[in-house]
Amino acid sequence: MHTVLVTRPKHQQEHFISQCAALGLNTISLPLLRIEPRDVDPKLSESKLPDPHTAWIFTSRNAVTHCPFKLNPTGPVFAMGSSTARALETSGRQLAAEPDTPFNSEALVAQLVHGNAKSAVVITGVGGRAYLANELKRLNWNVTEVACYERIPVQHTKHTLIDALSQADILSLTSIESMDALIQQTTHVPTEELTSTEWKKKPLIVNSERAVVAAETAGFTGKIIVAVPAGDNGQIDALKALIDK
Repeated sequence: MHTVLVTRPKHQQEHFISQCAALGLNTISLPLLRIEPRDVDPKLSESKLPDPHTAWIFTSRNAVTHCPFKLNPTGPVFAMGSSTARALETSGRQLAAEPDTPFNSEALVAQLVHGNAKSAVVITGVGGRAYLANELKRLNWNVTEVACYERIPVQHTKHTLIDALSQADILSLTSIESMDALIQQTTHVPTEELTSTEWKKKPLIVNSERAVVAAETAGFTGKIIVAVPAGDNGQIDALKALIDK
């Protein structure tokens, strides 16, 4: 029976772990990041709430959860991915359109340029990918970024890391930030103690082609699979394909 290392933030693991269990997979929980809200001046973009020509863009579920604006915007609301879209609906915000696959910044920009908006408020996290805002600015949009949360590395003991990396035979990494956190923590473990785990040779499931490049640069030599679409459902599909071979 295969064992999957689940590294996403603890509060976002339950659904994915239950999906793994339905496939007959064991899981090991090793959250590498935690999400902390960040203080944002609520007046930062409240003036744009009544503007019907301002698009409101949420880049993640965490952006929905920690958005400092409690009122609903008049302008169109967009989500980066399907889980973000569902979170927006649950919060009572109506989407202008369903997000397009593969649920990344490029797909969202392509969707936005067909609309009437020329101004955007991007609700995101600290240190998120800059492509979306930069590309919209290049297209002469007025863009306001609101970073309302941050990702904090979760520290694990040497023994916890070694045990998790030894027992898992498939690694699930949902962001480059989590990959960086894992690599950073393993630098504090003596090389000889990690050697037997062969963790960089194990199959790795990621959410983007950018993560493939980052993994290869970091020295991962095992099979790297990109979840399509990015997120839980795509990762589960990737797991199915992997274990069926």
